[in-house]
Amino acid sequence: MISKDVLELIFVSALEQTLAAENTIILAEELANENRTKPPKPYVSVKMIVGPGASGSDENLRSVGGSFVLSSLRQFTISCQGYGQGVHDSLALFQTSLYAMGVKADGSLNLGEYLKSVGVSIVERQVVQDLTAMLGTGFEKRAQLDIIVNIANNESIDIGVIEKVTFKGDIVKEDDSVYSVPQQEVIKP
Repeated sequence: MISKDVLELIFVSALEQTLAAENTIILAEELANENRTKPPKPYVSVKMIVGPGASGSDENLRSVGGSFVLSSLRQFTISCQGYGQGVHDSLALFQTSLYAMGVKADGSLNLGEYLKSVGVSIVERQVVQDLTAMLGTGFEKRAQLDIIVNIANNESIDIGVIEKVTFKGDIVKEDDSVYSVPQQEVIKP
C-alpha cells in the first residue's frame, strides 16, 4: 500500500505539474506549518487530513501454498489550501485535471491516468471553496479543495500448510447406531 507520506508527495508533485504555468508554489503541509516562514504568494499547501480508513470490507482470498491475500481499500482525504491571488482558479484547474485520462502530446500521462497507474482512485473531488479572509486591514484570497481517494491494499499472509491431520471418533447414524472410527492420519500428498 502507498504510505500516507508518499500519497501526499504524489499530490504535491501533481499540483506542481498542473500549476507550473500559474507560478504557484506547492508545499507539503509540514513545510507550510505555522513555525516556518511563509513563501511568497500564491502558494498551496497539501495535507492528509483523514486516513487511512477502511473503505468497504476486507476480503480474504485463498491462494496456493498456505498463503492468504487480504485485499482491501483504504480511504484518505487530501486537503489543498491555497493562499494568494488566483488560488481559487488554480485549484479549480487542478480539480478538473484529476479526471484527465490518456496521454499528453509530449508523451507524459495526464493526471488522472497517472493516479490510476500508481493505484490511486478518486472517490470524490469536492467543490473549491472560497475562504477569503480578513488579514490586517485587507483581505487575503484563500481557497480550499478536499479530495477523497482510495488506495488498494493487498497484504499477503503466510499461514503455512497443514502437513498432517490425526482424527478419531464416533459417528452416530440416523438410527442412533454408533460407528467408531479408529485413529487415522491424513498426510498431505
